[in-house]
Amino acid sequence: MRILVYGAGAMGVYFALRLQQAGHELTLKARPNTPATLRLSTPSGQTSAEVRVLDELESEDFDLALVCTKAWQVPQAATEIGRHCPNTPIVTMQNGVTAPEHAHRAASNQIIAATCVVILERTAPSTVSLLGNDAQLTIGEFTPGNITIVLNAFASTPITVHTTTDIRRALWKKLSLIGPYGGIGAITGLSVGETRAHPSTRGLVLTLMEELRQVANAQGIELCDADVNDSKRLYLEVLDPNTTASMQRDLAEGKPSELDDQLGAVARMAKQSGVDTPVLNVVVGALEAREAIARG
Repeated sequence: MRILVYGAGAMGVYFALRLQQAGHELTLKARPNTPATLRLSTPSGQTSAEVRVLDELESEDFDLALVCTKAWQVPQAATEIGRHCPNTPIVTMQNGVTAPEHAHRAASNQIIAATCVVILERTAPSTVSLLGNDAQLTIGEFTPGNITIVLNAFASTPITVHTTTDIRRALWKKLSLIGPYGGIGAITGLSVGETRAHPSTRGLVLTLMEELRQVANAQGIELCDADVNDSKRLYLEVLDPNTTASMQRDLAEGKPSELDDQLGAVARMAKQSGVDTPVLNVVVGALEAREAIARG
């Protein structure tokens, strides 16, 4: 299978390497001078693979395209893929709930949305460390089409793929977990273990989860008690105490983050729907200045 991976950050390098090792023909869209040798460090050892790297897309057909950029870069990625590869299904896997819609507006290609659970660290160009287990994906149709091609692509990899008939709900459910602990963590500079150890910060995270559920419901996404209770259980009982969200880490390092595409987007939806979200408003308002500074 001919597969395009757009973006050579930690996610892009990881997926490109795993798919290349499964026997697929990989092309990695990356910045100029990106090394073609991809390296992955895992708990069980080191591995590497050689892939084709392009800094400019060319008009050619791929069986599948994975967009592995940050959320705000999805429109540009989808536009380029749509221009050069109009028949190629596009998979978005960013955090938040806006990426598939941005891709759909930018390209007429079939859009498949995914949630991704994996912990990666980029240690050098084209070099990534896997901290824990291989990725788990949940995929679903965002626009009509066949998602079997994604299952086939990952069949011979160590990556687990589940399917859902309601990918919008899956995206919201994930955001209802990572958005609250990431937002409160970004304001306080605390990890999951630290926020849940103190009643004040723990209460803010749990309240923010409820606010996100209310906004989701106002948008026609039926997040039920079981969904929110599962997010609360993961936060309170399952997540490693040292866990931080990628948005939180980017803000702490002075880098552009996905604040606007995650909590910022939800705050706008809340305002449009007339949903009162006092904690969310404070979190977004407090972090917007840091985001603006990071973006110059």
